[in-house]
Amino acid sequence: CHQGSSRLWPARHPLSRDRRRCLTMQWIRDAVSAISPWSSQILIDNQTSTAVQLWLCRNAAEPSVHDAVGHTAPSNSTYAIHSGWLNEPRATILIRTGINTAKVVRMPHATRLIVKLQPHGLELETEDEGIAFEDFRDPGDVPGHDTVPMVLRHESFQHRPPAAEMPRESVAREAARDNHEAPRDALEAASAS
Repeated sequence: CHQGSSRLWPARHPLSRDRRRCLTMQWIRDAVSAISPWSSQILIDNQTSTAVQLWLCRNAAEPSVHDAVGHTAPSNSTYAIHSGWLNEPRATILIRTGINTAKVVRMPHATRLIVKLQPHGLELETEDEGIAFEDFRDPGDVPGHDTVPMVLRHESFQHRPPAAEMPRESVAREAARDNHEAPRDALEAASAS
C-alpha cells in the first residue's frame, strides 16, 4: 500500500463507517440477488434510432436512480436484463419518457417492453400481461438519452432538473404558509382527542 500522494498513487480518502456499511450491504445484496435461484429475465425491444437508458431498481418499494443499476439498450435491437430478486418477483425499471415524465415499469419474468419514438420523448408499449406502468414522482431525477426528434425541436431531458434542484418559493412565503397551517393542525389534533 502506498502512503501519501503522487501522480500514480493518489491519496485515498477514508470512508465513514456508515458509508462503508452501506456499500458493504449493497454489495452483499447484489451478490445474493445475482446467484439467487429466483430471477426474472425481461426483454427491452428498443425500436428507436437512439440508445435508451434504463435503471434496474434494487428497491421495488421505493424506486430510485440512486439505488439502481444503469443499463443502455442499443438502438434498433432487443436487450435482455437479468434481475435476481429476494422479495419482489418483478423487475422494477425506471425510464425517462419525456421532459416532464418518467415511468416505473414493473415487469414479470419473460415479458417484453417495446420502446418507440414519439415527438417529445419515448412511448412504452407491451403485448404481455402483468406489466404495470406507474408515473415516477420526480422525472428530473431520471437521466435519459435525448431522442433525435427532441434534438431537432431543441428539447432535452436536461431542461427539467431534479426536484431538489428546482427553485423554491421564498423562505418568508414558506414560513408564513407553515405557520398558518400549524395552528389549524393543533386545533384539529386537540378536537380529535
